[in-house]
Amino acid sequence: MAGELSVVNGTLTGSVAFTRRKRLAVPNGVEERWAKIDGHRMRYLFAGTGPALILVHGLMGYSFSWSENLAELGRHFTVYGLDLFNCGGSERIEQDGRLETAARSIVAFMDAVNVSQAHVVGSSHGGTIVMLAAALSPERFNKIVPIAPANPWTEQDRWQARVFSTWWGRLGGYCVPYVAPVVHGYFLTRLYADRSRVMAGTVAGYNAPLKVAGTIRYLLAVMEQWTKDFNELEPRLGPLRDSPLTFLWGERDTVVRLSCKNDLQRCFPRATFKVIPDAGHLPYEERPELFNQILLESLHEA
Repeated sequence: MAGELSVVNGTLTGSVAFTRRKRLAVPNGVEERWAKIDGHRMRYLFAGTGPALILVHGLMGYSFSWSENLAELGRHFTVYGLDLFNCGGSERIEQDGRLETAARSIVAFMDAVNVSQAHVVGSSHGGTIVMLAAALSPERFNKIVPIAPANPWTEQDRWQARVFSTWWGRLGGYCVPYVAPVVHGYFLTRLYADRSRVMAGTVAGYNAPLKVAGTIRYLLAVMEQWTKDFNELEPRLGPLRDSPLTFLWGERDTVVRLSCKNDLQRCFPRATFKVIPDAGHLPYEERPELFNQILLESLHEA
């Protein structure tokens, strides 16, 4: 189907140091599937048996983000690693960039695959999306685990939102897929505490979907809504106030800093915070074994 991507290939070498094993777009023991939502195809990776667990990627990511987690988590849960619409291998559709639109698509996905309730994990922008999805439909979610979620106290003056909302910023956005691997690789690896942990194929894997027509247009739409969305977010999360959320954070995250913890704790007094040592903004990629252990412990806690 036009505007879709199924399998990402490619390895990058050069200025970034990579570990030897190449990262797979569809890991061993994991299935690539599609769900039909309002006539459009949403791609997802599927693994395991047991209670449902939904994984939601961050901005500019897709199910590839969870390549080192899916199989292990599938030993305990039925895991669904989503490609949100206009990302990864899912269909490119006409869709605004609002948080609520993405949040409602998660519930629509659950309906499409006949999942009545699920645990849900989301990273960064995806962490915000899963929180809003749970606030909108609290009866559909059990454990809620945001990983360094973008939030009202970190996003008041995000320079990317200002830049990519201008005409020259939008023009620059369309150049992003074609200046990789040098520029894209540089910024991606800065999300790690230790860039030597980046696996072979990571930059190429993230870059490939950005070249699919419609992807950048959607990402720019998200940027246009960014400030408004986060200015209005805190009261919208009110239904989660008494929920026992578990926040996971990389100790050395410089993108969404843990200094917002006090504000989050004020809004969610029953929340637990767990810090993954010596990890940056993507702890599930950088220290997957430790991340998997901590996440599984969190999901199995009473």
